[in-house]
Amino acid sequence: MKLLPKSGQWDLKSPLLTPPLDTVLFWGDGATHSAVVTGTARITGYNQGFIYGKTPAPVLTTITTAEILPQYKLCFTIAETTLLAAAAADRFGVYPG
Repeated sequence: MKLLPKSGQWDLKSPLLTPPLDTVLFWGDGATHSAVVTGTARITGYNQGFIYGKTPAPVLTTITTAEILPQYKLCFTIAETTLLAAAAADRFGVYPG
C-alpha cells in the first residue's frame, strides 16, 4: 500500500464530508494504516487502533470519523483501479493456496 500511487488527499474533519463509499484511505505517517469508507462518516479497517487513540489489536473495526484523532484527520486516497491493478500483478505477495 505504501508504494502505490495516491489519487488524492482527504480531510476527515467534517463528519458529513466523507469520501465516496468503498474509497480506500491510507495514512503514511508513523505506522502506516489503511481503511475503507463503509458509510457516511464511517470507516472500517484492520488493526487501526492508533488512529483513534487505542492500542492496535488484530481485529476488524468500524469507527466514525469523529473518533479519529485530530492528527490523523488528513489522509491519502488510493484509486480502486490502482488497487485492482496491483492485486492483478501480484504486487501484494498474495499467492494462491
